[in-house]
Amino acid sequence: MQKTDTRKKAYALVKRVLYNIKEIERLVEEAREDTHGDHTGGSSGHAFVSDPTANAAIRAADELHAVRLSDGFVVYRPETWIRVIKKVYNDCPAFERDVMKTYFDGYGAEETGKMYYLSDKMVYYNRNEFLSFAVAAACQAGLVYVIDLPRWCKS
Repeated sequence: MQKTDTRKKAYALVKRVLYNIKEIERLVEEAREDTHGDHTGGSSGHAFVSDPTANAAIRAADELHAVRLSDGFVVYRPETWIRVIKKVYNDCPAFERDVMKTYFDGYGAEETGKMYYLSDKMVYYNRNEFLSFAVAAACQAGLVYVIDLPRWCKS
């Protein structure tokens, strides 16, 4: 079966998120800790009042819209991505999880294979299985689409 452009884009996006998940987590954490310029109130003739507790509650309740990676790429719904990727890793057997974390930390197939006594072919096989599962999870979470649906199918 030949991959459509939509499916290729979904796989490419999931791969990019997997390679950058630590940076995404760090950016989300930094955004959550940032308290500059927060205020509450200010309508109906009332003054702006700094309320750190209320501001923290508002930030905790609202999901971040996006984060910009160091290479300039924008990841939308980063907190949903983090939850999906954590779930995918947690649902893998421990050995495969360790292999994939090493691979997506940037070690590549050859180096990862040497660390875990696997052939490059086996690392790539595991990566493809893992990536398929991650794309399915991201699709289920509404983060990516793998086919183009007609307008009448979309809700």
